[in-house]
Amino acid sequence: MPTEQPAAEPMRASLLMAAQHLEAAAGGDREGRLKALRDTAVAIEGHLDLLAAESRPGGTQVLQPRVLSGALTVQDRLRQLQVSAWGAERTVAAGQEPAPTLAEIATGMRKAAADVLTMLHDSMSYADVDQ
Repeated sequence: MPTEQPAAEPMRASLLMAAQHLEAAAGGDREGRLKALRDTAVAIEGHLDLLAAESRPGGTQVLQPRVLSGALTVQDRLRQLQVSAWGAERTVAAGQEPAPTLAEIATGMRKAAADVLTMLHDSMSYADVDQ
């Protein structure tokens, strides 16, 4: 059965938590920054897997067409953030300062969380129309 949104609220909360961890680790030691970046990249991967499964025909749960556009926006942002997180992780592991910074990646995570909220809002806005 089609779903309205892919577990949007837990995803949003997870993205915000990752942003908080990145911000907290930004001024810390190398190991703390590495852990925050790795945890962020792993969290993003999980969300990408979920979105991919729910946004393709024949997936575990196919999204309603009106929600699909928002899901694809979230996917695109998360893909970019994943590349940034892994690149920053390699840079920090090499003892250098990453570009983008952890704070910039955290800002991107917050924007992704806002995209999820928009996706959730859009799905709920159309709920009355469907009934």
